[in-house]
Amino acid sequence: MIYISLLEDNVFDMLLEAHPLLKKPGIKEKVKKATNCIPHKLMYLIGYVNKLNASIIDINFFQQILNEFEDKWTDQIFNIT
Repeated sequence: MIYISLLEDNVFDMLLEAHPLLKKPGIKEKVKKATNCIPHKLMYLIGYVNKLNASIIDINFFQQILNEFEDKWTDQIFNIT
């Protein structure tokens, strides 16, 4: 079973706290906006970020990563339908 519904903001924050990069304040808000607090989408984003092996990322570089992720996510959704 895959949980694809929205989580409450405070519960989603707890998930983000488990990741060293995604818990950073500026990045955290961008992740919440990009994923709409949906854990399934967060898991895909974590996998995408982890593949990059980027341990030090500034907010501008992370925004580029999010844009690429959202493009790939959209492509994946359109391929399913």
